[in-house]
Amino acid sequence: MADSKITDLTALTAVAETDVLAVVDVSATETKKATKAVLLAPITANGTNVGIGQASPTAELDVNGTILGVDVSVSSGSVLLNGNELNGVKVTIADDAAAALTFPEREGGFLFVGINVNSSSPQITNFSVIVPVDFGSTPGYPTPVFQGSGVEMNNAAALTGTTGTDGKVTIGTAGVAGTLYIENRTGSSYQFSVTLL
Repeated sequence: MADSKITDLTALTAVAETDVLAVVDVSATETKKATKAVLLAPITANGTNVGIGQASPTAELDVNGTILGVDVSVSSGSVLLNGNELNGVKVTIADDAAAALTFPEREGGFLFVGINVNSSSPQITNFSVIVPVDFGSTPGYPTPVFQGSGVEMNNAAALTGTTGTDGKVTIGTAGVAGTLYIENRTGSSYQFSVTLL
């Protein structure tokens, strides 16, 4: 065994919490042993779940403490903030075309829609809207908090691309539970940023 290389040892496919690893203690200039549990503390594993400061993690990443991040990106799904779900999506809609968006975990909230918000020429004044919206069993919306001059609201029918007024962006629920329709008739293809709070 003394002449064996590490690469010659039998591979261990699963490491138990009490399994022992060799650790060089530089403060004592000697080699000591440490269990997996000691080495990874305060990180714990529970099946496929990992906890940081959490003894029994119940999610893929379960953190008990402050998370500090820069440019954190959520590529799909939603963010939960104390049980409140935040949804966001970007969608490019060609001229005379429409998109049907769904928010499966939500039945209402405040809807923010903007065009080209990450560009040097965002169309905030013309083609943006902030409106309370209901995606529930009786979909609809009250009067928008802000409505750009180029936005119209239409709940009468599903938007197909040429339903609304030419030159405008049309937004509506069309009486379909869980669905938001956005129609682009501005004359150009645009990227729409949609946020539901």
